[in-house]
Order: sequence, then structure tokens, then C-alpha cells
Amino acid sequence: MRSRAWVVLDCSMLLVVVVLQAWRLTGVGLHEWLAIALIGGLLAHLVLHWPWVESRSRRILAPRNGRARVNYALNFTLFLGMTAAMLSGFMISKVAFPAHPTPVEFLKWHGVHEFSSRVVLVCLGLHLGLNWDLMLAAIKNFLRRRGARPASQRTPLHLVSAVVMIVAAVTIVGTGLWGMERWMPGEILRRPDIARLRRDEIAPSTRGIPAFVMQGVLVAASTVVGRRVLRLRLD
Repeated sequence: MRSRAWVVLDCSMLLVVVVLQAWRLTGVGLHEWLAIALIGGLLAHLVLHWPWVESRSRRILAPRNGRARVNYALNFTLFLGMTAAMLSGFMISKVAFPAHPTPVEFLKWHGVHEFSSRVVLVCLGLHLGLNWDLMLAAIKNFLRRRGARPASQRTPLHLVSAVVMIVAAVTIVGTGLWGMERWMPGEILRRPDIARLRRDEIAPSTRGIPAFVMQGVLVAASTVVGRRVLRLRLD
């Protein structure tokens, strides 16, 4: 049953990430709450795969281990992108946790949010290409209703260390983003009301459908490139 739950979780996270790229599809309010829900899924995903993180961290400097370095760098970039997108999203929140930034601050953080979100989409597609065989096997087991393989034993200390490392990494990334935002030049204000919640941002709109389709195509294209061109495989 546990493997079935993780298949549902990972597939749901994939869908949510693509939906978040088309905020007009949901409106600002649901966009923000979906992002907050995604944080819980990401933490669960990281804790579940923490043994992989630990083992590859130890092997990263080993000689003749180029594939492991590429895999590690890809996953690390995805983590950085996700963290930057989430933190910058909190800084420009208008509904869930309104930060009330000035228009200049809003534009700075919005720029970080947009860029990191695009990085996440590309890295997510490459991540799918990297884990394609594992993902297909999990989905087949899910459809065939096979029992899960025994999960590796994780002590409370192991889980605590994983959470502590994740929190520390997020704190470091957040501090770096804050410093970067302080040094970024201010943009010329063309819309002084940009930091406020406007009426056209509240309700879900079909205008978000084209963006949703485009972002889905981008993820699919990145997956194909990672799998067929870059030939990404788990080490």
C-alpha cells in the first residue's frame, strides 16, 4: 500500500507543478494554497529518498563517477529551483500570507519567482527522464495492485537528520535570495498597483489553459531530451 501512496503523491505533485505555472487557470488564491500543499509533498518526497541523497553525497567526489555527479547536480538544481520559487512566492503572496511588499520589491521577487519556476519546469522534465524506468515500474505495480517492497528501516534519528538538513539548506538558499534581492536594481514602475490583488486575478479563468498546455509540453520535451538525447539514467 505504501508504494501505491507514493505513486499517487508523485503523480499529483507533477500535475500541481504544471498547474502552478498557469496561475490564471486557478486564480491567485488557489495558486498560493496549492503551492503550500506542494511543500508538504516535497518534504515527504525528500525524506523518502533521503538514503539516496546521503549515499550519493558520499560518492560525489569518487573517481570515475561522472554519471553520479550529473545525476546529483540535476537533482540539486531542481531542489534549488523549487526552494527559490517557493520562497519568492511567499514574498509576493497576496492571499495566503500577504507580505505587502512595495511595488519595487514585488517586481524584484516576481522576477526571481518567474525565473526559478522556468528552471523547475526544465529540471523536472530532466528528472522524469532520469527516473523513467523506476517510474514506469512503480506505475505498473500500482496498476497490477502488487504489494510494496519492504521499505528500508528508518530510525527517528534518521528522519530528524533529514529534516534538519533540509531546513538548513532552505535557510541558506533563502539568505542568498534575500541578499540577491537587496542588490538587484529597481525596475521602472509602469503599474503602481501591481503588488495589490486585482479583481481579474481572483477567479479561475480559461485564459490559463494555453499556458497550462505550453508548460506541459515543455516538461514533456525536457523529458524526451533527457531520456533520448542526454541519455540520463539513474546511476
